[in-house]
Amino acid sequence: MKPPHIINNIISFITIRNILYNKMQVIRDAEAYFNSIPDDVETINVSYSNIPYIPPLHRFTHLRRFYCRSNRLTSLPPFPPRLEIVSFNNNTITELPAFPPYLRSLSCISNALYTFPSIEDIPLTNVDLLGNPITRVLNIQERGSYGTNSYYLRIIRVLWRFRFLYWSLRWKRSFHRWLWASRENRIRSLYHPNRIGSLLLNAGENEEDWINIFRALS
Repeated sequence: MKPPHIINNIISFITIRNILYNKMQVIRDAEAYFNSIPDDVETINVSYSNIPYIPPLHRFTHLRRFYCRSNRLTSLPPFPPRLEIVSFNNNTITELPAFPPYLRSLSCISNALYTFPSIEDIPLTNVDLLGNPITRVLNIQERGSYGTNSYYLRIIRVLWRFRFLYWSLRWKRSFHRWLWASRENRIRSLYHPNRIGSLLLNAGENEEDWINIFRALS
């Protein structure tokens, strides 16, 4: 009788419903290959396939795990909404698309990342950035995979909060000017002295009349 771990390894290489597992084969036509994948697939593995790009993934609305390690990728398409795990180690990707709301694990070892998308409100608990220029930009000491997740996430979250604060303060005055310009005509007509005087002349002594005046000016 075969040991359980061998049986599990054999099962993992079998294509079953909602799971597509590519056995490290060279893919000559990425477009045709992805077009052959059913829409309801949950796992795609195109690692070690020598592909130069990934076609759009938007139709894979059930996709949860995506592996594209050791290819010739320089960019990635937008991630599907339910994606939870993604790994694209050993490529030359320079920028990442926005993260989907359920992303939990991200592995991007040995790429060319200088920036990192916002992770606010994302349940990301596992990330590995080793071998990327971003580790130098953020002054992150590369300490190996073990124990780096909370270290990376803490620095990235602080960076994004600082970035949000900086641009909020940077454009605060411009935003105020735009806000006034967009509402100036309405405010001038609403609170014009002639209009206010007309409302006061028509007001009686009962409380309901004054309530109506305040409503007209609000």
